[in-house]
Amino acid sequence: MCRLFGLRASEPVAVVEPLIDAPNSLRRQSQRDARGVSHLDGWGIAWFEGDRPRIDKRAAGAARPGSGFEAVAKRVRSSTVLAHVRHATVAGVATANAHPFGFGKWVFAHNGTIRRFAELRAELERETDPGLLRHRQGETDSELYFLWLLTRLLRAGIPDDATRLGRELLPDVLGPALRELDARSRASTGEGSELNFVLGDGRVLLAARWGHSLHLQVDGCARAVVALASEPLQRAGWRPLPDSTLCAVDSRLRVVTQVVGRDADRARQPQAA
Repeated sequence: MCRLFGLRASEPVAVVEPLIDAPNSLRRQSQRDARGVSHLDGWGIAWFEGDRPRIDKRAAGAARPGSGFEAVAKRVRSSTVLAHVRHATVAGVATANAHPFGFGKWVFAHNGTIRRFAELRAELERETDPGLLRHRQGETDSELYFLWLLTRLLRAGIPDDATRLGRELLPDVLGPALRELDARSRASTGEGSELNFVLGDGRVLLAARWGHSLHLQVDGCARAVVALASEPLQRAGWRPLPDSTLCAVDSRLRVVTQVVGRDADRARQPQAA
C-alpha cells in the first residue's frame, strides 16, 4: 500500500505545493496517511522535460532527512508529473523497487498489491511483450503490472482524443484488463487485488481507482490543471472517485471517468469531470 499523485497541466507548473507545502501534501502522507500508515520504503518523482520523461527515485522514505525528496520537488516544473511514496508489500526496499517506473515515454505508479502474485507471476510474464519484459529492473508486482498493462495498451493504440479515450480505451482495454486481473486474484482466496494506478506519457494521463481511495481535482473553469491523489491535499476542491473507476485526461485536459468494475458490465456512458 502506497500513496500516489498525478498531474496534467496546460503549461509547466511547480509542484512544491502538492508535494511539500499543502496541508496534506504527499510528504505528510508519507509520514502518516489518513489511516495512520507510514510510507517510508521509497519515494519517486517523474516529470517531463519537453517530451522526455525524467525519473528520480530513492530507497528512502520521503519523510526522512536527507532523502532528497524535497530538493527534487522544489526544482521540478512540468506539465506532467507523477509522484509516489512506498509502503512495501511485495519485494524488498531498493531503488529498483521504488515507483514511478518508466519505459520509453511512459511513467507509472501503483498503489496496492496484486494478490496471489507468487502464483500469477509466470502467467503475467508470459502475457507481457518480451521487449517490455526485458526492461524490468526490480522484483515488485507493481513493475510487472505496469509492463503487462502497457502491453495491452500499446497493442490497442492510445488515442489522443477524450471521446475516443472514454468510448474505446477505458471500457474496451483497461476495464477488461483490470477485471481479469482482479478475478485471477480471487480465484482461490476470494480476495481481490488493489490496482490503483496513474500512468502517463506526457500527452495523456490515465488512472484507476480499484481497491483504494483516489481523488480528482480540476482547477478552475479553464481546467488549467487536473490532479489525482490517493488523499485530498487540501480540504476543498477534491472529489472522490467511485471504486472500480477509470479516468482519462487527454492532451487538451479534457477529463473522462467511467465505472468499469465487476458490477458495471452493463453499458455506461462516460462522464465528463
